[in-house]
Amino acid sequence: MATTKRKIFEENFSQMLKYVDGDGKLNFPNKDSNARRLKNWCCQQKYRKTLSCDEQRKLESIGYDNATKVDKNDVTWESQFSRLLQYKEEYNTLMVSKKDKDHVDLRYWIAHQRRLEKDGRLSDKRKDLLIKAGFIFEPIRTKGSKKAEHS
Repeated sequence: MATTKRKIFEENFSQMLKYVDGDGKLNFPNKDSNARRLKNWCCQQKYRKTLSCDEQRKLESIGYDNATKVDKNDVTWESQFSRLLQYKEEYNTLMVSKKDKDHVDLRYWIAHQRRLEKDGRLSDKRKDLLIKAGFIFEPIRTKGSKKAEHS
């Protein structure tokens, strides 16, 4: 099944290359039925949960911005990232303690980012933002604990 989806992606992507203008940006003519079909396919890629980082990069390389529409998940991610930066500003760390009952949701969000990165599902853009903020993807083990700190 994944091979079929990958094959469809590659076929559609190669057809999209015909619509890249001289500036290297994607430009679909309105009256071209194949262009409309490809444009619709592009929009559907935004909601594909299995879009790989490689596929995402390919689309972005020809000027397709997968975030042209405001996505609730993007807004939520940016909001949590902003909260993380505020937390760092206030506490001088990105490590949210398990004892910190006021920031439980932020701690879970941090753990989720780690899982996404480990599974290869965290976008390069988000990973870069987290790294620049000082985020560590490998949880830190504390002395005497069998499990790693959650955040």
